[in-house]
Amino acid sequence: MIKPLTCYQPELFTIEQLSHVHPWTESMLRDSFTENYEVYGWFDGEECLRGFYILQRVHDEITLMDIAVHPDAQGQGIGGRLIQHLQTLASNRQAILWLEVRASNQTALGLYARSGFTIAGRRKNYYPLNGGREDAILMNWQSGA
Repeated sequence: MIKPLTCYQPELFTIEQLSHVHPWTESMLRDSFTENYEVYGWFDGEECLRGFYILQRVHDEITLMDIAVHPDAQGQGIGGRLIQHLQTLASNRQAILWLEVRASNQTALGLYARSGFTIAGRRKNYYPLNGGREDAILMNWQSGA
């Protein structure tokens, strides 16, 4: 079940740390509970947080800032359901969706492509990488596009 989170929960930080090469800090996650940001969590049948996404709203645009699924729950379609939820939200608000993803993250690129996102550009050397930098792929999605 997906539902909005109205305040920081420590499980967010745990999931973030286990899911990303260069995870957000706890402070960054806490700062997501401010104006223009929304956080949604996916809970299993026992009400345990297993995944989440964070969006930022600016007028008629929504940017997916972060998405993560606990490694123990990956491969179960949770990421896809979170993306579908985000797309429904954007469609209802008549907003275009934007996101950036590491060029090396083939799993996420595949998920976004299957979900109808298209590549809109590339940001050179955008993400930190052990021993260097990595490009970001900029993608967007719009209902009915």
